[in-house]
Amino acid sequence: MARKRVRKKGKNKNGILLISGMVIALCCIMLIGSIQLKQRINQYSVEAANLDSQIEEQEAYADDLVKESEYIQTQEYIEALAREKLGLVKDNEIIFKRQSK
Repeated sequence: MARKRVRKKGKNKNGILLISGMVIALCCIMLIGSIQLKQRINQYSVEAANLDSQIEEQEAYADDLVKESEYIQTQEYIEALAREKLGLVKDNEIIFKRQSK
């Protein structure tokens, strides 16, 4: 009977070692996984910051387009375009032309 008890105790020690080894391995796997997740989070944070800056640039560009479209509809723009493209002048203006050499 004494032998049977010794064997059972030996089996329990092996079982405990096996379980503790599995727990340690699981902890290592979880640690590696958490490190990889942290790296992904950092990468996504950088990408999010880049996308936010692109959104801000696009919004600023859209604001400029709205202002320009409003300006194009004004009488001031039409006059400036007529002066530039057609060479039109107002009644009280004098035009000076350069002579080419």
